[in-house]
Amino acid sequence: MAENLEDTLKNLSKELERLAAKAAASFAQLTLAELNKIAATKLKTRLRIWNDSVSINQDGPSSWTIRLDPKQAWLNDGFPTHSMLGGLLASKHAKTAKDGSRYLVVPFLTTAGKSGSTYKTPSQQDIVANVKGALKKNKISFSKLDTMPNSNMPVLGTIRPLTVKTPTKLHEGPGQGHGLVGAPRVGSTGIPFMDRASILQHYVKTKDGGQVQRSVGTFRVASSKHMGTGKWIAPAMRPTRIFEEAYSWAKSEMTQNVIPELNRKIADLFR
Repeated sequence: MAENLEDTLKNLSKELERLAAKAAASFAQLTLAELNKIAATKLKTRLRIWNDSVSINQDGPSSWTIRLDPKQAWLNDGFPTHSMLGGLLASKHAKTAKDGSRYLVVPFLTTAGKSGSTYKTPSQQDIVANVKGALKKNKISFSKLDTMPNSNMPVLGTIRPLTVKTPTKLHEGPGQGHGLVGAPRVGSTGIPFMDRASILQHYVKTKDGGQVQRSVGTFRVASSKHMGTGKWIAPAMRPTRIFEEAYSWAKSEMTQNVIPELNRKIADLFR
């Protein structure tokens, strides 16, 4: 009799552990889905970075952790107004000039390729529309690659200059640049966004290996000489609090659905 009771208790304990593990796994995936759903409504063009930076790991039979790469914590926490020069000049691509100053050539590209986010903010849509308008006016393809004579080998580098009108700054806010409302949008260097634009073809890495991509873009130089000049200043980004919002949802979901359902399943074991 005692042995039968002991076996029954062991089996019951295993079944409870199985139910708890299954509930935890399901709840973790639901929470991750809700987290990413919230992120999709708040991040837009930064969503690709978010998706690459969020991970879920099982730490134990009934324990799961959802993490955001600490390097990308700004996606959740935001950041204050700050100089971008430190990060730019720390790049492995930065170079040292003859006078000892450090500099980095920074590209700003409007691409016809498939890499990067497909979502465009209204500010980005204005630029894309102006780029397409300039290409159409000059009867130039946005996506068809220029190739070497008598060859299908794509030409790499700058193909030709292109005059593109810089959209007007409509209000203060992301994507509107610096300077005065009503004037052409200018970057942190004080140069209009599309000034000195060119058609470019460059090699980019993709999930399938790589491809030559066609873009219209400009290049700006970030230099240590710009320190203290007010150039290359990133405006503050408000916190999105995606994790906090998802945590609040998870607490409610746990109380209203997960625990009651688990209790019902446990009660069924004793019937």
